[in-house]
Amino acid sequence: MRLVFNTTLTVDVSATDYELRAAFIELVTQSARTIYGPAAMLATSKPSIKITETSRDGMVDIDMMTGKVVTSDDMEA
Repeated sequence: MRLVFNTTLTVDVSATDYELRAAFIELVTQSARTIYGPAAMLATSKPSIKITETSRDGMVDIDMMTGKVVTSDDMEA
């Protein structure tokens, strides 16, 4: 049986405050990395963690390990 758990963090950040945005990305990716190890030990198969950021510009995926925005070009490489 597959279980899906969702956690949502919603914050207000100025559209031009890139440093604060980066700090929140670091906070979320660090949390994901922290939970990944125990999840892998408990699961019967490799767990999947997906991090997305949604703004007025749309939704983007964020790599859990690097904190970088993943584009469709990155997925093809």
